[in-house]
Amino acid sequence: GKWGYGGAKSVEHLFWEAYVQKGCIITANGSGLLKRVTRLVKIRLVAEIFGIDHALYSRMQFLHDGRTVERKQVPLRKLVWTNSQDSDFKQCSEEFYAEECPHTENWKDGFKKTLEER
Repeated sequence: GKWGYGGAKSVEHLFWEAYVQKGCIITANGSGLLKRVTRLVKIRLVAEIFGIDHALYSRMQFLHDGRTVERKQVPLRKLVWTNSQDSDFKQCSEEFYAEECPHTENWKDGFKKTLEER
């Protein structure tokens, strides 16, 4: 889809997400088109209380512009892209999708931060 149309993120929001928040990268996909790569850690936490399973959900999402959206989703966090230069991301690489990506914070650290911030 096109950025900024039909509910898609605007170019300004993509810039903020990639260069301020460091929550994604913009790279080429091999056919000359741009591709946004985001790495997430999602947590499904279930506790049994008196024989009944209870799951932890995040009920509110805070958007970058200050708006809030009611949701029912498992806690999640975008992993921060670190120790890299823009030149490292010119072409999409298989290592971006590896469990242990050398370009992002470790998913275990992201897991801990997600639970601490809730």
